[in-house]
Amino acid sequence: MPTTETLLGICLKSKPYREKDRLATFYTQTAGKIDVAIKNTRTPTSKLAGAAQTLSISQLQVRFGSRGKEGLGTLIQYQPQETFAPLFAKERLLLFAQAGAETLLKLSEGTAEDAAVYFQALRNLLHGLAFEAFTLEAELLWFLGFQAHCLDLHGLWADWTLLDAETAVSSNNVCFFSPLHHGLFSRKPTDDAQCVPISASTQQLLLLLSQSFPLPEAVKLQAFDAHPLPSLQKGFRFLRFYLENFQGFKLNSYALLETLFVS
Repeated sequence: MPTTETLLGICLKSKPYREKDRLATFYTQTAGKIDVAIKNTRTPTSKLAGAAQTLSISQLQVRFGSRGKEGLGTLIQYQPQETFAPLFAKERLLLFAQAGAETLLKLSEGTAEDAAVYFQALRNLLHGLAFEAFTLEAELLWFLGFQAHCLDLHGLWADWTLLDAETAVSSNNVCFFSPLHHGLFSRKPTDDAQCVPISASTQQLLLLLSQSFPLPEAVKLQAFDAHPLPSLQKGFRFLRFYLENFQGFKLNSYALLETLFVS
């Protein structure tokens, strides 16, 4: 039986659909990821076209068919809430935001579990990039915090505690991350040819960010002092490896980001 619901959602992506419509994917606060058809958005007189603006937050009134939220909904009306216009004025900021949305799409595939915390994490990322980040270090720190936090929420950070407790944490120490064992080791495992080195300082940075996002001002300052841009870039490279090689995600926005700022 068809139902109509009101949902708060972030538009993750949209594309042309049929002759005059658009098909949009939203991440909603209570239902997780949904797909919605938006009628007549490709006509000059459309009153719903604004809902298809990517990375905007709207209150949506959506009609669902017999399959409910697992099927394709139809947008009836919407009320814009936040648009994050500064993201579209700077290519790097937009890529950070798109990379966050892309990761959330992968992690939340087919599930609405813990939708509210994922929704708030992405909202915090957009707020931080649009209104708080003025340097590359700040942007990258905020982005890494979001990524690590979402992986922690998804239960993919749990085995990081396998790091040898006797290993002193310093930028000179190197551990090895093993996809086969899904954990960190103080020396290279002999039975996993795919393991990669990760400095203990990078591991500690990602662990700190995953637990602290969104970062209080005091934590931000501490993180900047302890982790300059090269350290943040190492964290970015490791997260890209982890998501693409261990989780099997194809992340187009990561590749574009790397060409912009990773030396």
